[in-house]
Amino acid sequence: MALSEKKKQSIIAAWKTGQYTKNALAKKHKISPSTLGIIVKGIPKSNKELLDKAIEVEEQKSKITKIEEKALEAEVQRHMKNAKLAESIIDISLQVTAKNIAKVHNDVDKKNLTARERTSHQRTTKMAIETAKLATEKPKEEEETPLPTTGDISIEEISIHVASLLPD
Repeated sequence: MALSEKKKQSIIAAWKTGQYTKNALAKKHKISPSTLGIIVKGIPKSNKELLDKAIEVEEQKSKITKIEEKALEAEVQRHMKNAKLAESIIDISLQVTAKNIAKVHNDVDKKNLTARERTSHQRTTKMAIETAKLATEKPKEEEETPLPTTGDISIEEISIHVASLLPD
């Protein structure tokens, strides 16, 4: 009997937790160990550390009040929202910078740049490089720049924030 894709994904997900031997997982899913071996061949138990952390979090949560737990959950949600906002800021900044660079390069090709525009081009290129670095480097905890957290945020506010992240 062929296993469904959903069943295979379930087996792989369980395997990745690192909590099962091949024999135990095969028995749980009522398949032969050799079939299980084929399904999980080369797949690391990559979620074991995440599972261990999740268990630790749940154990710690059991030691605090419901009010404290809600406060922690609110902070986690705020952090996740800020992380998504930071990602959006970088994406927007990269898009705008790419458009600006394309325009400047077009002007350079047409020899339509004044000295002032060439200086502006150099700044734009430098900002593009720095923005790309921001997009690819994970900031250190102590170097994180706080993001706005309340209300709607305008493109102007995003631009100001992006500019504040770039070195002079």
